Amino acid sequence: MPGDEIAIGCYTVVVDAIVPDATEVVAAANAGTMPAEGNVFTTATLTITRASGGAGDVDELRVVVHGSMTTSGKPADDLIGDPPQPSGELLEGESVTGTYIFEVSAGASLSLELSIGTMSPINVLPS
Repeated sequence: MPGDEIAIGCYTVVVDAIVPDATEVVAAANAGTMPAEGNVFTTATLTITRASGGAGDVDELRVVVHGSMTTSGKPADDLIGDPPQPSGELLEGESVTGTYIFEVSAGASLSLELSIGTMSPINVLPS
């Protein structure tokens, strides 16, 4: 749930905000890029902390949207959120906040899942 700290591998993750229809904000920040007809942009802003295990690459954390009528469920790496999607190395104890952008069908019932490597995903946010 938003605001709860979720332990996943060597990370803790806090879901700061979910915006089911962030199309206008995303389009304004990305030169008018629009989703396909009938779709919207959804954003998930997360704070990720490297809690243990020394330095690690935040890109090993997979953030996926699942639910009815979603597209691939993967974040749109070519779109820029505010703040931008996290990437790169975090030292133990460091945190980064970033926004993941997803294209989904308008009105889709969504869930947000987190996973690392081959572990089973953790469903952190049913809609």
